[in-house]
Amino acid sequence: MSSNKIEYSHKGQTYGLLFNIGTYRHVGEITGLDPLKFMPESDNFSDIVSFTKVVFKAALLNNGHNLDDNLIEEIYGSLNVTDLTRITNAHTRPLESSLPKQGVGAEANGHTQ
Repeated sequence: MSSNKIEYSHKGQTYGLLFNIGTYRHVGEITGLDPLKFMPESDNFSDIVSFTKVVFKAALLNNGHNLDDNLIEEIYGSLNVTDLTRITNAHTRPLESSLPKQGVGAEANGHTQ
């Protein structure tokens, strides 16, 4: 499975976010929840921001960054709505690409519901 990487620059330093199955492991460690079920509680913007903040931190950790929470908050605070969308999409893509495809091809491969 290929990984997805997004880079953000903050105060002259570049920070890479690495999105793959390892990101889910970090989400579970951060939240104490099943990372495959961790989703925003609603479509409310504050819930989405809380969700992406956890994913952002998990992706930083997954890429080997061990930053203090204040710096993570500072970097995260500089992001815009487009960045939040990119983070959410990059986080869900590895899981979606590893799931069996539904339909005729899935049945042929032994994957059925």
